[in-house]
Amino acid sequence: MADICKELRKDLKVLDGLRESCLSVLVKEGMESDAAKKAVREFDTLAEELRDATVFYRQPFNERLDDIERKMEDKKPLDRRECRLLYGVDWYPGRLKYEEDKRRKEIVEKWRSDEEKKQDLAIEFDTTPNRISVTEEEALSGNIRYHYDELYLKDTASAKGVTLPEEIGGHLLLAALISAEGLELPRKIGGGLVLSGLTSTQGITNWPIKIRHEIIVSQALPDNEKEELKKQYPDQVQYV
Repeated sequence: MADICKELRKDLKVLDGLRESCLSVLVKEGMESDAAKKAVREFDTLAEELRDATVFYRQPFNERLDDIERKMEDKKPLDRRECRLLYGVDWYPGRLKYEEDKRRKEIVEKWRSDEEKKQDLAIEFDTTPNRISVTEEEALSGNIRYHYDELYLKDTASAKGVTLPEEIGGHLLLAALISAEGLELPRKIGGGLVLSGLTSTQGITNWPIKIRHEIIVSQALPDNEKEELKKQYPDQVQYV
C-alpha cells in the first residue's frame, strides 16, 4: 500500500508541474480564454482522480474489500479503482498477506461468473470481453489483451506456435520450456516469471517492460545473458 501511495504522490507532483507549464504556454500564445480554461479543467480533473486514489489506497485492504462486497451484494457497478483492487491488478501475488489474497479471490469467485470477470476487466483495460482470458485455453488463443491471475504452462516445451497475452495479472510459469525461439513475452507480468528450463534466452523476441516479482532462470545460462538480465531487471533475477 505504501508503494502505491508513493507512486500516486509522485504522479500528482508531475501532474501539477505539467499543469503550470501548460498554462504558461497557453497564456504566452494568447490563448487565455476557452483553450486555457479547457486544458486546466482537464488537468484538474486528473489531479482530483489521483487524490481520490491516494485516499482510497490508505484505507486498510480488508475494509476496502468489505465495501466492494457490499456493492456486489447490492448489484451496484464497481468503479475502475475497485476493479483493479478486486482482480489483483494493483496487488500481485506475494504483495498481499495470504489471507487477504485468498479472500480477494473468494469474493471474485462468489460474485462473478467468468463472463462477468471479462466484462469487468474489459472496462479496466479499455478493450472488449473477448480479449480478456480467464483460462489457459483462452490465454493461448491469440489476440488476448489481459489474462486474469496466474498462467501455468507446465507442459509447454517449445515456444513454436505459442502466442501469449499482452499482459498477465499474476505469475507466468514456463518451467518446461527448453526452446525459446520466437517467444514473445507479455509486455507486463503482474507476478513472477519462471524460465528455469532454458539453457539460453536466445530466440526471445522481446522481454517485459515490467515484472513485478522475481524472474527465475537457470544457472546454466551463459554469463553474458546473465549480465544482460541483471541490467534489465536489477535485484529480481534468481537462479536455480
